[in-house]
Amino acid sequence: MKILTRTIALLLPLGICASAFGHAGPRIYVDVENDTVVTKKSHNSVYELSQVFEGTLTELSPAGTNIWRTDFPGFEAAGAHQIPDETAFGFNVLDPVKVWNGSTFVDPGTEEFNISRILDVTTGAGGASGFTFFTQSDVGSHAHLLYALLGNGSTLGGGDNGVYALKLELTSSGLANSAPFYLLLSKNASTGDAAAAFAYAGTLVPEPASAASIALLGATLLRRRR
Repeated sequence: MKILTRTIALLLPLGICASAFGHAGPRIYVDVENDTVVTKKSHNSVYELSQVFEGTLTELSPAGTNIWRTDFPGFEAAGAHQIPDETAFGFNVLDPVKVWNGSTFVDPGTEEFNISRILDVTTGAGGASGFTFFTQSDVGSHAHLLYALLGNGSTLGGGDNGVYALKLELTSSGLANSAPFYLLLSKNASTGDAAAAFAYAGTLVPEPASAASIALLGATLLRRRR
């Protein structure tokens, strides 16, 4: 990782960085349960455990740049959360990038993602260790990571159309890591393909009750290590 990231260095002259996007949009809601980080979705202000989320890659203006990126979904503390103030959260990429082929997720040709917020990391064959990217405060907190598609695996721009899958986890010192979750990022994908990929990703994660049990087990093991 570098303080002056490749992604930020290239995008700033074009008038874009993670904080420059609008704040309204999809969210991954974060909470702490049984000393474990958990991810949630919200519907009508009801928060439920979830491990599949989605976003849409859009082309950097003006048209023709062929640079595809998004900073959605953002991350935000869930309503009525149990997160102590000043809790800092980071992330890890657990697996190589995958792409939807109509029936399952497979290795893409060359595509990778650069993920940035001041620091940056690029996905690879072994996943990637991430970095701390937001801290809960007494007035609430949310943050955005910027996901930029590297069509040839190392350079911004290009990349095939489709639904890309990132397998992630959230981390926080003194807490058990979240259960793995999938972030699906679509580039010019059809509604049908996006829906099919989302449904399939749901079969790769445990049911919410099972996820809660896993979280409790993780918290128990964490306490035993202390």
